[in-house]
Amino acid sequence: DEMERDVLGIVEECRARGVPVFVYALPFPVFDRAVWDGYIAQVQAEYGTDLTYEQFRDVRAAEAFFQREGIPWIPVLDPLLQESDPDSYFIPNDGHLNERGAEFVCRLITESLAEEGLLKDES
Repeated sequence: DEMERDVLGIVEECRARGVPVFVYALPFPVFDRAVWDGYIAQVQAEYGTDLTYEQFRDVRAAEAFFQREGIPWIPVLDPLLQESDPDSYFIPNDGHLNERGAEFVCRLITESLAEEGLLKDES
C-alpha cells in the first residue's frame, strides 16, 4: 500500500545516508469507548452503511508493518492507553497533538533514543 511504500522509501534513504530511523504511529484521537461508538454510529447513519471499525486497528497494522520490515518503532498507543485521559493530549476535533501531547510523545522518543545510545551525554 502507499503508506508502506512511502515509509520504506524514507527508511531506505535514511539508512543509505547513515541516519538512524525511528517511526511511530498516532491513533485517531478518540479513546473514550462511548464517544468512539457514537462516532461510528454517526458515520454509519451518514453513509448508510453497516461500517464496523475496530478501534486502533490502524495503529496496530502500522506497528505490525514496522515489526515485519525491521523498522525500529516507538510505541505510542499503549503508553497513551495507560494515561487517565489520553484524549486530553490532542487538539479537540482536529487529530493533532496539543502541547501536552507533543511533550508526552517527545518524552517517549527521548527514552527510546537513550535506550539505543543515540543521545549525547551532556554531563
